[in-house]
Amino acid sequence: MRYAPDHKEKTRERVLAVASRALKRDGAGALGVAGVMAEAGLTHGAFYAHFPSREALIAEALDAALAEMKARYFSVIEGKPPARALSDYIDFYVSRRHRDHPGDGCILTALGSDIARLSDPARDAFARGHAQLARALTNLLDASVTDDLETLALSMTAEMVGAVTLARATADPIHSDRLLAASRAALKARAGVAEEPAR
Repeated sequence: MRYAPDHKEKTRERVLAVASRALKRDGAGALGVAGVMAEAGLTHGAFYAHFPSREALIAEALDAALAEMKARYFSVIEGKPPARALSDYIDFYVSRRHRDHPGDGCILTALGSDIARLSDPARDAFARGHAQLARALTNLLDASVTDDLETLALSMTAEMVGAVTLARATADPIHSDRLLAASRAALKARAGVAEEPAR
């Protein structure tokens, strides 16, 4: 059977998309090559035509998840003035939807506890993702809020990731909702943007 010239690249992208979603949904420890390949509609043996190791797959899937996170960020803020964009992004990120659908969410919240045990390439990708989110927030912050926008953005990023992570770990849904609401309000107050009703 003859394949299109881009067949291998498209197959690889499909595997990465499946692995990225599995990382966010189940964590790195639960990611297995056989399961990813089966979900992508491929045999286990085909894996090594695309990746040298499970660790390489994890690092590249992490990069794919970060690219998706960046695209979602721009879809939320597009065409909005900075204060509105920042408020909307905080609402989008620190939300019940993000808490309840990890497979569709941010890789930073999914791998927070796993990342220290992963390979250097995966840890490097995670660090790039954190820096990317902090830069995005820095670009939306108003200079009147503080002299050091980068430090504020780093702190806000840590709180956003931590709030969603803790909200997922909290068994009581009422307490979890309160945690998200309190973090949204605190983040917006620190950023100098108005609090909006919870989404």
